[in-house]
Amino acid sequence: MELSEDELINIILSKRPDLTRDKLIMMIEDKINEYKISRKTAIYLIMIELGVSIKSPIERRVKFVELIEGLSNISIIGRILWLKPTEKYNDVVLTRGGIMDESAILPILFWGRSIEDLKDEGVFEGSIIEIHGAYTRSSLSGGLEIHVPKRSLIKQYKGDVVLPEYTKFLTPLNADLSRYTLTNVYGKVLSGLRRKIVKVNDESVEMASFLMGYGDIFKRVVLWRKVINEYQWVSPGQNIIIFLGRVKVNKFGDVEIHINRNSYIIEDKSIEVPLILKDSDLKSVKPGLNLLRIYGMVISKGIIRYLPDRNKYTQSILIADEEKEATLVLIDDAIKKLHDIAEGDVLAISLFRASVKGDAIYIFCDDTTILEKVDKVLDVRLKIKEVTINKITLEDKIINIAAKLVDGPFEIGEFADIKYYIAEDQDGTPFKLILRGDLTKYAKDEIKVGDHIYIKAGYVDITPLLFGGDMPSIRLRAYSTIYKLE
Repeated sequence: MELSEDELINIILSKRPDLTRDKLIMMIEDKINEYKISRKTAIYLIMIELGVSIKSPIERRVKFVELIEGLSNISIIGRILWLKPTEKYNDVVLTRGGIMDESAILPILFWGRSIEDLKDEGVFEGSIIEIHGAYTRSSLSGGLEIHVPKRSLIKQYKGDVVLPEYTKFLTPLNADLSRYTLTNVYGKVLSGLRRKIVKVNDESVEMASFLMGYGDIFKRVVLWRKVINEYQWVSPGQNIIIFLGRVKVNKFGDVEIHINRNSYIIEDKSIEVPLILKDSDLKSVKPGLNLLRIYGMVISKGIIRYLPDRNKYTQSILIADEEKEATLVLIDDAIKKLHDIAEGDVLAISLFRASVKGDAIYIFCDDTTILEKVDKVLDVRLKIKEVTINKITLEDKIINIAAKLVDGPFEIGEFADIKYYIAEDQDGTPFKLILRGDLTKYAKDEIKVGDHIYIKAGYVDITPLLFGGDMPSIRLRAYSTIYKLE
């Protein structure tokens, strides 16, 4: 950063108190007239004649917004926003942090100083410090960094500089982030941390991500490698601030925020993060996260199941509105929220993930999802009738039926987890009862061959009805239940 003419004049006057400003200006004008040179060149000639020198063209304090890559021996003043645990980089002690002045927030790297060393020098979160002898570099991801070598002078700043709150530099998540390389952004966490191994240049690398929302939009936040362990505390519902997140556009054209070693995330309960949830219906549900509020009538409730491989409890509920039906999959705490609902109740479901497979809609509700029982009238198209096999029509997708369990279970080809029983209805008409797993997933009672049972919300396989041949089939879904009849 080149010093201005006024700054050079002030340096001369500070080091030569015998000169007045008027006298110095006259000397400058004489040089200009004598050598036909610029004013700044004349000032430098006078400095040489007077023996006035400056150690560096950047001896003055530099604002962060003025910094570029490759500067050395700079002097800065700023407030420490965060310090991360001390690490070792190529056997050298390194402490990473964040620092701000009135113009920007930047990452700062203290070489050869631990957090304890920095604390002894008055450097801690919230302290305003001055540093002399720092330099700038570009990170691997392209962002500017301030580096502070061991030889640099660090001390608490005692002057009267006025620094703003860091909120000055924050951007809500629903802003146009595509114009930024790095961003300080805030929003609400909408999903838990999902971890997986991906291939990057033939190397297996751990990656994690979560969803973050503001208003009526959401974006994916991506974390890589060791950074993941720093933020295992992130959970749905938190209002968070991401400092120095890297903005990237993925292959689908969606903006993502990537977290690297210089980024920092905090929870801030004081910030307001509105979510706009549009009232909609089941036919508007899309795969992935939905920032919608939909309504559905409870048609059937399945048995609560434990999934040992995921260490979670789930319960499936069949819901329907005026045009469609869907399977509501409650996970852990969501089961407790709806423990007292009954068939015929109407639910409002907001902020959820969904999977859509053909006509089948699955809505996944976890601790992020807002679930409410509401006083609303729905003219539900789906009607479940109690029938016998010969009374089933093509309009009957889901039925209730009384039957006797005759024989089974039998495996279906190569699908070891899918089985079927032979049953007959009250008229003596046989049918296949097809299910995944065993009967305990659908019944609270112990059910065995020979028992008379009542099947609630069985799904009709229409293929035999259309083409004949095989005996009719009723499939049990996760929302289906079986009761033992006396």
